[in-house]
Amino acid sequence: MTYPIAKFRITRGLRIIINAVLLTVMLFSTITVLAATYNDGFGSRPADLSSGGDGEFNTGTSDTGLNYLGSPSDLFTWEGTAEIGLDASFSGGGTGSFTITSRDGKSFVFNSLDWKNDGGAATTIAGEGPEPFTIDVGAVTPYTTYIPDGGSKLVTQVTISSSDMYALMDNVSVELDVPGAALYGNSTLIVNGDDTPDSADDTDLGSTPAGT
Repeated sequence: MTYPIAKFRITRGLRIIINAVLLTVMLFSTITVLAATYNDGFGSRPADLSSGGDGEFNTGTSDTGLNYLGSPSDLFTWEGTAEIGLDASFSGGGTGSFTITSRDGKSFVFNSLDWKNDGGAATTIAGEGPEPFTIDVGAVTPYTTYIPDGGSKLVTQVTISSSDMYALMDNVSVELDVPGAALYGNSTLIVNGDDTPDSADDTDLGSTPAGT
C-alpha cells in the first residue's frame, strides 16, 4: 500500500514566524557552570586597601571575588574589627557612593549585606541588571541585614549612595559563576520583562501588512 505525500506551501507569514523563532534561538547565549556562594566578611584588611583609606579595593581572586569602587578617593577604610568603614566627610563633603561588581565582569546574584548607618541622611542600595532592586536605609540605623524584596537578585552591579555617607559594612553575600541564560541582541543585554521592540538590540523586526 502506498500513501500520498502531503504537500504544503510555506506562506510569507509563516516564513516570517520561522525566521523570528530562529533569530531568537540564535540570540541566546547560555553559560552553564556551578554557582559559588561567596561572602566578604572582612576578617582581615584587603591587600590593596591602604591603611589610610582608599577609593577602590578588591577581595578574593580575579576569577572569584568582588570589586568595590567608590568616591571620594578615601571612602573606604578597614576598621580592624572585621568590617569596612565608609566616611565621605574628609574629601567628599559628605556625599559618597560606590559600586560592587564581580571581578570577572559577569553578572552575579546579590543575596544580602550588613549595614550600619551613622550618617545624617538616608542611604540607597540599588541593584542594576536583569533583576533590578532598590533598598532604602534610614539615616541612623543599627547593624541590619538587608535583603532585596522577594529574595536574591541577579544583577550586573550594586550601587550604594548617600548624601551623608558615614557607615559600616560587613558580610556581603553573593553567588558568583551563576548558571543560567542571558539574552543579548546586538551585544546588548535584553533584561527580564522587556517587551518593547528596539532596533538597538535587534528586536524590532519591522512590520508586515496583514494578509501578505
